[in-house]
Amino acid sequence: MLHREITQKVIDAAHLVHEALGNGFKRDVYLRALSYELGNGGAAFIADLQQPIFYRDHVVGTANIELLVEEKVLVHVTSEPEIPANAYGEVRCLMQTKDIPLGLIVGFGSRRLDVRRVEQPAPVKRERTPTGRIE
Repeated sequence: MLHREITQKVIDAAHLVHEALGNGFKRDVYLRALSYELGNGGAAFIADLQQPIFYRDHVVGTANIELLVEEKVLVHVTSEPEIPANAYGEVRCLMQTKDIPLGLIVGFGSRRLDVRRVEQPAPVKRERTPTGRIE
Protein backbone atom coordinates (compact mmCIF):
# COMPACT_ATOMS: atom_id res chain seq x y z
CA MET A 1 0.00 0.00 0.00
CA LEU A 2 1.33 3.46 -0.90
CA HIS A 3 1.98 6.15 1.71
CA ARG A 4 -0.73 8.28 0.14
CA GLU A 5 -3.30 5.51 0.53
CA ILE A 6 -2.27 4.84 4.12
CA THR A 7 -2.42 8.50 5.12
CA GLN A 8 -5.84 8.81 3.49
CA LYS A 9 -7.11 5.85 5.53
CA VAL A 10 -5.83 7.48 8.71
CA ILE A 11 -7.34 10.86 7.82
CA ASP A 12 -10.71 9.30 6.90
CA ALA A 13 -10.77 7.37 10.18
CA ALA A 14 -9.80 10.50 12.14
CA HIS A 15 -12.64 12.46 10.52
CA LEU A 16 -15.14 9.77 11.55
CA VAL A 17 -13.86 9.90 15.13
CA HIS A 18 -13.88 13.70 15.27
CA GLU A 19 -17.38 13.93 13.79
CA ALA A 20 -18.68 11.47 16.39
CA LEU A 21 -16.82 12.69 19.48
CA GLY A 22 -16.00 16.32 18.75
CA ASN A 23 -13.25 17.91 20.83
CA GLY A 24 -12.68 17.99 24.58
CA PHE A 25 -11.83 14.42 25.54
CA LYS A 26 -8.45 13.14 26.71
CA ARG A 27 -6.10 11.93 23.99
CA ASP A 28 -6.44 8.27 25.04
CA VAL A 29 -10.12 8.37 24.09
CA TYR A 30 -9.26 9.58 20.59
CA LEU A 31 -6.40 7.10 20.28
CA ARG A 32 -8.68 4.16 21.13
CA ALA A 33 -11.43 5.40 18.82
CA LEU A 34 -8.95 5.94 15.98
CA SER A 35 -7.56 2.43 16.51
CA TYR A 36 -11.10 1.06 16.35
CA GLU A 37 -11.84 2.88 13.08
CA LEU A 38 -8.53 1.85 11.49
CA GLY A 39 -9.27 -1.78 12.37
CA ASN A 40 -12.77 -1.49 10.93
CA GLY A 41 -11.30 -0.03 7.75
CA GLY A 42 -8.98 -3.00 7.31
CA ALA A 43 -5.74 -1.17 8.03
CA ALA A 44 -2.98 -3.22 9.60
CA PHE A 45 -1.51 -1.36 12.56
CA ILE A 46 0.39 -1.79 15.78
CA ALA A 47 -0.69 0.24 18.81
CA ASP A 48 1.50 1.23 21.75
CA LEU A 49 4.77 -0.05 20.31
CA GLN A 50 7.70 0.21 22.73
CA GLN A 51 10.83 0.91 20.70
CA PRO A 52 14.30 0.81 22.31
CA ILE A 53 16.49 3.89 21.97
CA PHE A 54 20.17 3.18 21.38
CA TYR A 55 23.21 5.28 22.10
CA ARG A 56 26.54 3.77 21.00
CA ASP A 57 25.07 0.27 20.91
CA HIS A 58 23.56 0.63 24.40
CA VAL A 59 19.85 0.82 25.15
CA VAL A 60 19.35 4.09 27.02
CA GLY A 61 15.56 4.21 27.04
CA THR A 62 12.39 3.38 25.20
CA ALA A 63 10.09 5.39 22.98
CA ASN A 64 6.36 4.81 22.74
CA ILE A 65 5.01 4.78 19.19
CA GLU A 66 1.25 5.27 19.59
CA LEU A 67 0.23 3.88 16.19
CA LEU A 68 2.26 2.43 13.36
CA VAL A 69 0.04 1.87 10.32
CA GLU A 70 1.03 -0.66 7.65
CA GLU A 71 4.59 -0.45 9.07
CA LYS A 72 5.04 2.76 7.04
CA VAL A 73 3.23 5.65 8.74
CA LEU A 74 3.64 6.71 12.37
CA VAL A 75 0.57 8.39 13.90
CA HIS A 76 0.77 10.70 16.92
CA VAL A 77 -2.50 11.83 18.53
CA THR A 78 -3.00 15.01 20.53
CA SER A 79 -6.06 16.52 22.21
CA GLU A 80 -4.54 19.95 22.84
CA PRO A 81 -6.42 22.94 21.34
CA GLU A 82 -3.39 23.50 19.09
CA ILE A 83 -0.74 21.02 18.03
CA PRO A 84 2.20 21.66 20.38
CA ALA A 85 5.34 22.96 18.68
CA ASN A 86 7.44 20.18 20.23
CA ALA A 87 5.21 17.49 18.66
CA TYR A 88 7.04 17.79 15.34
CA GLY A 89 10.44 17.09 16.89
CA GLU A 90 9.02 14.29 19.01
CA VAL A 91 7.48 12.61 15.96
CA ARG A 92 10.71 12.95 13.97
CA CYS A 93 12.67 11.31 16.81
CA LEU A 94 10.15 8.46 16.97
CA MET A 95 10.35 8.04 13.20
CA GLN A 96 14.14 7.74 13.44
CA THR A 97 13.95 4.93 16.01
CA LYS A 98 12.35 2.59 13.43
CA ASP A 99 13.43 4.31 10.21
CA ILE A 100 9.85 5.30 9.36
CA PRO A 101 9.69 7.78 6.46
CA LEU A 102 6.36 9.44 7.22
CA GLY A 103 4.43 10.58 10.26
CA LEU A 104 1.07 12.19 10.91
CA ILE A 105 0.14 14.36 13.86
CA VAL A 106 -3.62 14.19 14.37
CA GLY A 107 -5.08 16.96 16.51
CA PHE A 108 -8.54 16.38 17.97
CA GLY A 109 -8.45 19.34 20.38
CA SER A 110 -10.17 22.02 18.32
CA ARG A 111 -13.52 22.33 16.57
CA ARG A 112 -11.86 21.28 13.30
CA LEU A 113 -9.71 18.20 12.95
CA ASP A 114 -6.07 19.17 12.42
CA VAL A 115 -3.77 16.74 10.58
CA ARG A 116 -0.12 17.56 9.94
CA ARG A 117 2.29 15.56 7.80
CA VAL A 118 5.83 15.05 9.11
CA GLU A 119 8.63 13.76 6.90
CA GLN A 120 12.13 12.68 7.79
CA PRO A 121 14.62 15.34 6.77
CA ALA A 122 17.36 14.26 4.41
CA PRO A 123 20.48 13.32 6.36
CA VAL A 124 23.09 16.05 6.48
CA LYS A 125 26.58 14.87 5.69
CA ARG A 126 29.06 16.51 8.00
CA GLU A 127 32.78 16.40 7.54
CA ARG A 128 35.62 17.03 9.93
CA THR A 129 38.11 19.73 9.08
CA PRO A 130 41.85 19.10 9.58
CA THR A 131 41.51 20.80 12.98
CA GLY A 132 38.76 18.38 14.04
CA ARG A 133 35.84 20.80 13.74
CA ILE A 134 32.65 19.42 12.24
CA GLU A 135 31.23 21.49 9.40
